Amino acid sequence: KDNNTVRNVTEDIEANTRAVVLGELSEEETIEFAPEKVENTIYVFTDITCGYCRKLHRDVPELNKHGIAVKYLAYPRGGVKTTGAFELSAVWCAEDRNRAMTDAKSGISIDINECDNPIAEHYELGNSFGVTGTPAIFLENGASVPGYLPPEKLLLMIREKSS
Repeated sequence: KDNNTVRNVTEDIEANTRAVVLGELSEEETIEFAPEKVENTIYVFTDITCGYCRKLHRDVPELNKHGIAVKYLAYPRGGVKTTGAFELSAVWCAEDRNRAMTDAKSGISIDINECDNPIAEHYELGNSFGVTGTPAIFLENGASVPGYLPPEKLLLMIREKSS
């Protein structure tokens, strides 16, 4: 313990474990919206039916402008046997997954395709990370961000928690 700061050692250990797991995810497992030059990456457990997830998705161009890549993981809030999970599956199985994600979050229906997808694995991973709602945001170092934040506040949080 430092006299100037109080740290949650358990959270530090869990963050390190989350960072390793998130860093091992393959490109096919996530849907990434990235700028040309990536300075930081956030991992977002998302649900298409979540209003704040839709709001965050509208902020992605602003985040990208500041060098933040957004990697989505699926987290159907109602579980893996729900309409939300079915819709997320359609996004992950789409030919253009980024467009499908944007369309789905904009309320545009997307073509239903079936494929092997990581929806159930993401849901279990989210549960193991303690996700209880969406958007659940994690930084590259595994630190968690408390739900939706407007871009300027999220950028400050990233800078603060990444240092």
